[in-house]
Amino acid sequence: EDVVMEATREAELERWIDRKTNGRIYRLSVETIGDRVIVHGCSSTHYAKQLALAAALDMVRSGQVDLDICVCMGSLAR
Repeated sequence: EDVVMEATREAELERWIDRKTNGRIYRLSVETIGDRVIVHGCSSTHYAKQLALAAALDMVRSGQVDLDICVCMGSLAR
């Protein structure tokens, strides 16, 4: 049951971040480990990375948010 709730929370966070960044984070995935949320992906701009952080912080009221989003130029981001 906890695994299902965790997977549901991760999927909800992914949808929220994707919506708030207008799809600017490629290969987006969210992982939760206890109270820690890790956002993975790639972006072509630092601004999109900042948007992802702001979106994650909107949803995570307590706990830690870590970003594992690389900022790559050109086609490497996709």
